[in-house]
Amino acid sequence: MKEVKNLKLGILNEFLKRSSKISVALNLGISGTAVYSMTDVAAAKTTVNVFDKENVRPKEKVKKIKDKIKKNKKEKEKDPNEENLDNLLEQLAQFYNLDANVVKQIYNYNRDAIIMDRKPSFKLIELIELYIKQNNIVLPQKTKFKIGTKNKKKIENFKKTNMYKIYKKYGKRYGVDPDLLIARDMQESSLSSNTTYNPYGATGPSQIEYTLIGTKLTAYNYETNRYDTEKITIDKMTNLDSNIRLGTMRFARCLKKTHGNVYAALQWYNYGLIFKKAINKYAKDKGITFDDVLKNINDLGWQKYIDDIHYNPSKYIKNWHQHTYGDNKYYKRIMKNIYDADNVLEVEQENGLCLINLNNNQNMTITNEDNNYIAHVKTKTLSK
Repeated sequence: MKEVKNLKLGILNEFLKRSSKISVALNLGISGTAVYSMTDVAAAKTTVNVFDKENVRPKEKVKKIKDKIKKNKKEKEKDPNEENLDNLLEQLAQFYNLDANVVKQIYNYNRDAIIMDRKPSFKLIELIELYIKQNNIVLPQKTKFKIGTKNKKKIENFKKTNMYKIYKKYGKRYGVDPDLLIARDMQESSLSSNTTYNPYGATGPSQIEYTLIGTKLTAYNYETNRYDTEKITIDKMTNLDSNIRLGTMRFARCLKKTHGNVYAALQWYNYGLIFKKAINKYAKDKGITFDDVLKNINDLGWQKYIDDIHYNPSKYIKNWHQHTYGDNKYYKRIMKNIYDADNVLEVEQENGLCLINLNNNQNMTITNEDNNYIAHVKTKTLSK
């Protein structure tokens, strides 16, 4: 009898371990065995109270707890997008010579407006530059070029005209800062709206050369995300809207070929394909590639080759009868017509947004991948 009782007690303990609730009635109902005494029942009650639901958690509760721990751990882990965005904002702060916390706060306070914009990077840059303007922050100039020293009043008045709207329209379409376009055409034509055809020279505000008639221009359209192709004709050269469009498309091509190098692109616009010869010769003499030269906006060693073409054109161009060729200081003259609150130009490229800080000749690109970080970071606040 004692052995049977011990066996039953063992079964009871095992049962108590597996359940948080147990009936007080402990009669196991097994034929031929003894029934527990009231003392045993009282002991069982005490044991049951020890194993209440705070001390014993069924499998489903344990699973929920584990899931919660896992979720909390995951939330504590930094979102990769957030980390990449942090780095990008710090680069922008350095580029604009601002405190990193200021740039992060600009993003945090305007996050919804930024991520809802069709081009988040443009919206972010717009807000940073608005902050600079509203706080009258003057970025230090360390460049050798003179920026914004000529035609200020004329350009300010021009920005109030309908003609300026054409430059903004095509600048946006082909990814060229309109301030750069009007600075160029101030040099080309003093922003004249006269489009009378010149059979011996250039026509219109963008000065489209008669030698280019029949040429097909191709430029990437950032509104349709496809390439546009336009054939140069006299009719298009002599139409104000089309003339500016052709000039913008041609310059956009120059920017693409020079990897967004504004100085080289401007000089290419003025010199045409002969500019490529100058860069190739400079690259060969320096022992680097054509692209290496153009990707470095601070490398202006090609200037002396441009000068040589200007003063000795017959060395480079067959049957050239004039004493000089082009304007060897073209890009420097354009810089004098640039009027921008912070002297930072935005040029859109197929791989992202290229920023050119004319104050110190720095450039940086916000890539399409960076755009994803700006728009899809999960957290609402970034680390300071």
